[in-house]
Amino acid sequence: MDRSICVNQVIIDFESGSEFLVLWSDPANDIGYWYNLKERARVPILFSIQKILKHEADGLCEIKPYIPEKESRTEENISETEKRHRDHIWSIMQELVEAEPDIYNVKSRTALLKKVAIEKGLKTNNLYAWLD
Repeated sequence: MDRSICVNQVIIDFESGSEFLVLWSDPANDIGYWYNLKERARVPILFSIQKILKHEADGLCEIKPYIPEKESRTEENISETEKRHRDHIWSIMQELVEAEPDIYNVKSRTALLKKVAIEKGLKTNNLYAWLD
């Protein structure tokens, strides 16, 4: 198959009704991580790209672009206080967000979160919330 799956696509499983948001993909190694948009706990799940593409070809699922429910705000429409808050959170989370694919693996994710929490003097629950 010459098609692939990209970050921010949504996979709709017709059998279960589940919708999965693709967080990361590595077509060369046939893996990706996604989470179920209909579940409360958004834990990243490993999946096979080729398996999903086969399911799409077999009519078992649909691959769609992700369209956010809320429009993004432009830089001009964000107050200085909001910008400072955003930038502060980013200064804490950048190391985690850029640790792909490790941030999606449960074991390495936990270790990464604990490390940053200790370094920054924060609770890991706050980091989990900011990741979502």
